[in-house]
Amino acid sequence: MVVIDTFLNACLQRKGGTDPVRADYQEIKLLRQLCQRHKIGILLVHHSRKAARGDDIGSLDQILGTTGVSAAVDSILLLATNNDGQRLMIVTGKDCALEDNQAMTFDPKASPPWSCQGSAFWLTVGMERTDVLTLLVSGPKQLGTLVTALGKKKAAVSNMLTRMAQAGLLFKDPKGWALRPHVAKLLAEKQDPDVLDYDALKDEAVRAQDQEETEKYGRPLM
Repeated sequence: MVVIDTFLNACLQRKGGTDPVRADYQEIKLLRQLCQRHKIGILLVHHSRKAARGDDIGSLDQILGTTGVSAAVDSILLLATNNDGQRLMIVTGKDCALEDNQAMTFDPKASPPWSCQGSAFWLTVGMERTDVLTLLVSGPKQLGTLVTALGKKKAAVSNMLTRMAQAGLLFKDPKGWALRPHVAKLLAEKQDPDVLDYDALKDEAVRAQDQEETEKYGRPLM
């Protein structure tokens, strides 16, 4: 792994009248050729624009320079801070992409100073997620009932329920949103839902789904 800090230090002297988009693309193309020739990876550190409040911090427009930069690289890791002051890493590109932004912390006294805390979605909705599970212990609930109980916007609650369903914690039945059986069982065994290990819950969800599909179809479908 070779780290170049920053891209501007690696730029060649440009002549007047040079197309900046083509120039950015060609310079990064040279670095990609070095990677292929020597079978190495290059981490190219580059600056972002100063985002105004309300800007999409995950937009590739935040990358300083022309579109030639974002078009030439294989993958892009954006470090940004949202309006709540939370540090995030957004990963996108040709070879990899993460659906969820990753929550980051920075401690100059630590080694390494940057640390990834996992999905920002699950960290930022921790309390609301706990409230949803607690509300559903007594039985299925319609979306409107959950919106009223949580005091959140309908779209935000709907998105959270969908994510929790994708994680294998919930499902929809004719009566509304409900807990997966194994989740209901684990919650019943816990005196305090705040200390639940949600990663363990999601892992258990995958195992339970695999077992259910194996019994029904002879093998897991995924």
